[in-house]
Amino acid sequence: MMNIIRADIYRILHGKVIYLTFLALIAFAAGMASLGLIGGDPASEAEAFVFTGAISAAELMTHSVIWLVLFILPFMFTVAGAIFMDKTAKNEISWGLSRNKIYIARLLIIAGLCVLLVLVYLGFGIGLVTIVNGFGVAPPGFWLDLAIMVATQSFMLFAASCFGVFLFFVLKSGYAITEVFILFFFFPGIVVTTLMNIDIDLSWILEYDLMVNAARLVDLRQLETSSIITAFAMGAAFILLPSIAGITIFNKAEIK
Repeated sequence: MMNIIRADIYRILHGKVIYLTFLALIAFAAGMASLGLIGGDPASEAEAFVFTGAISAAELMTHSVIWLVLFILPFMFTVAGAIFMDKTAKNEISWGLSRNKIYIARLLIIAGLCVLLVLVYLGFGIGLVTIVNGFGVAPPGFWLDLAIMVATQSFMLFAASCFGVFLFFVLKSGYAITEVFILFFFFPGIVVTTLMNIDIDLSWILEYDLMVNAARLVDLRQLETSSIITAFAMGAAFILLPSIAGITIFNKAEIK
């Protein structure tokens, strides 16, 4: 499995997709940080309302986690989609590689990219706010809370990625995968919001939405135990169920 991972990392680092994706991510982080900086006045006597680096992490992540899902799409195309688009899946199998290892290796690579994505997004966003308004006074437990935030958000993005990888190993069509993936994560929220405008309350559906739960996990201190359990259960379900189904289908599929 390590040979697969090393080969894929080499291929990814020598391609353009990962660099273009992170450039777009940095631009997005700059935009989100700017939204918090607009109207901020470091000279104001009301220091509590100054958007500083120390208070920016939660704001940056809460309002953007749903959009970060879009940035894992290029990763999935590069890591999981490449073996079908480049017709390398058949070669890997003919070399005697286990299909289970082929599938799991791709998940491990994407898991690492999800962690890197969160670190780059938060690191650049917090850094930009700090340059403009200063870091400020970190609240008690700031660094521990930040580490937990990185871990929980990486976990939830990885959960979404597992669903995406499942789609690649089943549909094998870039257009279909993109449409299904985006509709799956964005359509429920749009429908619920639209219906609420005409007094039809289906907000309970969002209790089981992966990205809604990801946004809630930004600040664990504000959540009840039941909400934390629900959020992590949703994440675990998105990791386990699509992965088990994907591996099963991949093992039975005829690879051409």
